[in-house]
Amino acid sequence: INLPRSEHVPRSLPSLLLMFSKLATSNPILYKCMTSFCLWGTGDALAQLAFPEKGFDAGRTFRNAAFGGAFFGPVGHFWYGGIAKALSGGGIAATAGQVLLDQIVFAPILLSSLFFCQALMEGKGAAEGKQRISNALLPSLQMNWTVWPAVQAVNLSVVPVQHRVNVVNLVCIPWTGYLGWKNTQAKKEQEK
Repeated sequence: INLPRSEHVPRSLPSLLLMFSKLATSNPILYKCMTSFCLWGTGDALAQLAFPEKGFDAGRTFRNAAFGGAFFGPVGHFWYGGIAKALSGGGIAATAGQVLLDQIVFAPILLSSLFFCQALMEGKGAAEGKQRISNALLPSLQMNWTVWPAVQAVNLSVVPVQHRVNVVNLVCIPWTGYLGWKNTQAKKEQEK
């Protein structure tokens, strides 16, 4: 089959990578939304395949991808840029301050938003979203604090600010699996 080619469609993997590289600088928010969508969805899909419960839930994977792309991509862009400006200067003190802000301010907001948005995207409503936050936030934060401070210490001290969302997205591949599982557990608690 000989399909027509568009001048806008990359012809090879290197062309695709070049296109994404250009997008990263020409439209960084769109780039982060796209990569967040793909990697959050990948993380959930891999978690479901590795730890199957009752069959693959494509809706769950799409909801995680949508949250990554619509929420984390743009919010992460501004968050990491903002804390880099607020606590600039490099060094251990600036990195420690950024990690502390990330874990005490951003982590609870991100996790609460995830659990609330998941309930809304499932059509369950705000009351269930609040209940999921109540059921899942503290244990998720406790697990978060065993993983993310070390990741963010490296990310916020070594990685250029424009690439920090992507580092988080890569670590989010296994982390999203955990959060998908935690959201499912919170949903089951609500159904009891």
